[in-house]
Amino acid sequence: MRIPSIPITRRQVAWGLGGLVMAVAIGAGVWYWGPWSGPPTEAPHPGVGRTNVEAGGSGRFVQVDRRRQEDLGIRSAEIVSGTMSAVLNAPGQVIPDESRFAYITPRAKGVIREVRAQIGQFVHKGDLLVSIDSSEVAQARLSLIDALLRLEIARAKLNWQETIYHNALDLIQKLRERPDPEAIQRDFADRPVGRTREQLLTAYANFHLSEIASERYEKLSRKEAVPIALAQQKEARHQVDKATFQGLMDRMAFEVTLDYTRARQALREARTAVKVARETLRVFGVPIDAIAEQFEAGELADDHPSGEPKSTLRQAAESAAHPSRDVSDLMKAEGDPVSTYELRAPFDGVVLERERIVPGVIVDGTHRLFTMAGLETVWVEAHVHESDFDLLRRSREGWVEFTSPAYPGEAFRGEVLYTGDMVDQKSRTIRLLATAKNPDRKLKPGMFVTIEIHGKEARETPKIPRSALLTDDDTHFVFVQVGPERFERRRVEVAGRSGDTVTVLRGLKPGERVVVSGAFELKAKAGALKVESGGE
Repeated sequence: MRIPSIPITRRQVAWGLGGLVMAVAIGAGVWYWGPWSGPPTEAPHPGVGRTNVEAGGSGRFVQVDRRRQEDLGIRSAEIVSGTMSAVLNAPGQVIPDESRFAYITPRAKGVIREVRAQIGQFVHKGDLLVSIDSSEVAQARLSLIDALLRLEIARAKLNWQETIYHNALDLIQKLRERPDPEAIQRDFADRPVGRTREQLLTAYANFHLSEIASERYEKLSRKEAVPIALAQQKEARHQVDKATFQGLMDRMAFEVTLDYTRARQALREARTAVKVARETLRVFGVPIDAIAEQFEAGELADDHPSGEPKSTLRQAAESAAHPSRDVSDLMKAEGDPVSTYELRAPFDGVVLERERIVPGVIVDGTHRLFTMAGLETVWVEAHVHESDFDLLRRSREGWVEFTSPAYPGEAFRGEVLYTGDMVDQKSRTIRLLATAKNPDRKLKPGMFVTIEIHGKEARETPKIPRSALLTDDDTHFVFVQVGPERFERRRVEVAGRSGDTVTVLRGLKPGERVVVSGAFELKAKAGALKVESGGE
């Protein structure tokens, strides 16, 4: 019997051959990886071993057999601990010490007269930088001179009124004791008592004479030697003279007290005018003249600058006629230019910048003539990110170590000055300041540095070789050997590097083993296997 043939297409042949190849491949894999196969005694070809990423493709654990470890040069070492005071690392820059940094600007408009300082020049405190002619300063100085002269006049008037005040009260007190008029004239002949002396003594003399006449006529009237009416007229006259005299004493006491009070007030007003003139010069940045310094010391500010009041007429007149030594010295100096003032160095330092100024240039408060800085000490500024605020807290009263590309292999030290209390809203950072000595002036303001911040107290932390530390974008990680052929990729936080050693803050514990050789090759293989296995 003849069997009929069944036609077979090319597609069916291709599918059949493909299924056969797949079945053979699956069988070979099962045989090779199955538990009955045992460890391979020979690699399929040189340099290829068993390396795979743990299931799930996360890339956290990597499996590498011993043969492959030898081929890749993977070697691990036990983590040791050491003493560390470093808290964190941060980029930073050198800035001038703000306590020894100044912009030298004129506060009064004027014309440059002379320039003494040049850019880059080291100047001492008090050295002349520039002199300026200013009409505003001239007016202020002349106002001070005028105020001081008025102060001298007020002082003389006060001394005169004080003398009259005391003498007049003494005179009134003596008159109340009813002395002989000649004795009063003799005792107060050279003691000024003011403009009422004549009226008061005349009234006292009239009162004294009318009193005597009244007593005499009263005696005569009792003997009927004179009419009673005449005696009564004499008594009436006596009462009038008495009232006139007492009224003059009261008026004189009031007037001398009022004049004395006015003189004291005039002195206060004159003193205020001097203060205003002094402060005007201070606002202009002009040093106060010697006369004002002595005023500030107290001599001119005292209501009794010369001591006790002048009791005699001659002493009071001499005090009013002759100005004090201070004003005499000031008048001698009036020949010096009052319009010129000087700008001097506020401290020892270097002239960092100088505006293009030459004699004849007009300047005012908007011109920054010089920029000065004392560079014996500088500040180091760093901006620490918000994620490190807790670490930064431990750096208070600590110190910093920083390096600069300008000086390879050289480290500088400074003391933490300020750890910041406000967060910058844009950068989310806190400002840290440290002060560093700069005797050789190697550290230049504006220089970028890498700062290692240390806390006040040291602590035990894990330390690993630099070769074990790997980076991925902004993160650090290492490979920790957790089994003979198993490695864990673990993220770590580092604090600082010292030579070939790295201090680890978080992520490792002493006693664990970390890959110190071949870590980069392990990272590359792990990354390739993640891609092959459908990982990240």
